[in-house]
Amino acid sequence: MAENNQNGNPTMGRFHSIDNQNAIVEVPVAHPEATEWIRMRRCVFIVFAFLQVFVNYDVGAMAIMINWLQKPYDFSNTDLGILSSLTYAGLIAVSPFVGSIFTYYNVQRVIGIGLVLNAGSLIIFVFAYHKWVFFISRFLVGSTQAFFIIYAPVWVGCFAPETSQNMWMAVLQGSIVAGVMVGYSCTALCHVIGEEAWRYSFAFQALVILVLCYAFMMAPVEFVDLKAKSSGTTEQPQSARPHSKSANIPVMHQLSTENTMPRAVSLCSHVSSFNMASFPMIGMKLRRSKNGSNLSDMNSVTSKARCISEFEEAPDIPQVKESLIRSFFAIITNPIFLFATLAVSVLYYILTAIHYWMTKVLLSMFDAPEHVVYIGFTIVSTTAPVFGVIFGSFVIDKINCKCKHKVLISDTILFIWAVICVALGGFILIWPLFYNIIICVWFILFFGGCILPPLTLVSIKMIREPLRPLASSINMCLYHIFGYIGGATIPGIIMDLTGSDSAALPATFFATAIGAFSLFGILLCDYFGKHKQLDSQLSDNCIPDLQRPAV
Repeated sequence: MAENNQNGNPTMGRFHSIDNQNAIVEVPVAHPEATEWIRMRRCVFIVFAFLQVFVNYDVGAMAIMINWLQKPYDFSNTDLGILSSLTYAGLIAVSPFVGSIFTYYNVQRVIGIGLVLNAGSLIIFVFAYHKWVFFISRFLVGSTQAFFIIYAPVWVGCFAPETSQNMWMAVLQGSIVAGVMVGYSCTALCHVIGEEAWRYSFAFQALVILVLCYAFMMAPVEFVDLKAKSSGTTEQPQSARPHSKSANIPVMHQLSTENTMPRAVSLCSHVSSFNMASFPMIGMKLRRSKNGSNLSDMNSVTSKARCISEFEEAPDIPQVKESLIRSFFAIITNPIFLFATLAVSVLYYILTAIHYWMTKVLLSMFDAPEHVVYIGFTIVSTTAPVFGVIFGSFVIDKINCKCKHKVLISDTILFIWAVICVALGGFILIWPLFYNIIICVWFILFFGGCILPPLTLVSIKMIREPLRPLASSINMCLYHIFGYIGGATIPGIIMDLTGSDSAALPATFFATAIGAFSLFGILLCDYFGKHKQLDSQLSDNCIPDLQRPAV
């Protein structure tokens, strides 16, 4: 049963220690406050997932309504590509400032304001009747999405349970695909009302985003903002403070009869401060300090860490003062990060090109009824990526739990999936038949979905934790430029230059070879860096080592 410590907060009554010098303490499960904390974390994650769905809703809606915009408003294929890419251009324009804004302002409030402005930008698009208004509104939609889109994977990387990080990231990535297809399907249904009924679809998106924004703002700040507790701006009872997400947390400290303030080794392991003995750690193993202090001394120990570009002051650990330029070069000189970003860009390039242009290409190349193409493409684009992210995350998580050389095995499997996508792209170009295209596209989206969540985690976890928000911004800028914008514009430009809609097929599927090359580069980097020590990751110049933990 739980006991009360000297401060009146509940503590766990039974501990089991192993080993004399570096004892492992198993803390039993079963405490109402811990259960409540886990439940609240899951609720916040559900809100993140639904926001991811409806933030990406308009991407699917745009894919089906381009045929309804082209003639009435005199859009060329290139204009349609620019219209879609302006969303990502707006996102890229804002992203360099997101990390600094998150550092100095309340993350929850910033994201909430961004979501409200995003809904307003969608309303502008609903009432647009001139080409320049369409362009401006799409740019505003992208720029107001930046705060949430950049922060979501960082939140998952720091809050998700250690044993389920790939699955949580898979759900987050799957929500993007789900949002695209929900927007596609709802806008297709609006076609029954009339060609101008797409405006109702965008109004519906704006309304749902406002509702979800309200739910997001109602969440306790310590479950949203990674630095809420460490900044000292929010005081919470010690018994309500969340525990670390890590299954095995090394807590390096020096205990005494007086209160001490230790430094955590992992900045994201301790998302906020908590009393080590007063909060019920679920399934955790806490390592004692080497001086052999007993557990009762831990009542006076609190742990603080800053996850976003902040280090705590501690006399026993040297502080690292990094400029923005030095941090930037520390990230872009990491070869695994660059290869992972290139591969993610290729995935989003292919995904965007398929979603945005494939309906138009199929309708122009084959004399098929519109409803057949809409229904078939909806089924393919909905089921394949969702099944892919679930299957791929399950496989990689199992490998990480059971295999000895898990990093190299995971890299090899990702590379094999990429090679399969290259072969499928070749089949489409050799035999451009309706059902062959449909089947091959399904498998390309499936294996692309398998690759995306582990690859996203590689691009984030390869970088030291204080630099991860900046790394996420850089990663997002690059894959939006080369992925989303490239996939939306390059096929359209090639179609205009060649005068043939079928030219979009090679413009789309040539990128599979680039993706396979980048994954092979990750495999080589991990192979040649596998003997390096993980603790050498923080070198004198603060550039991360090639060795990385399994994802």
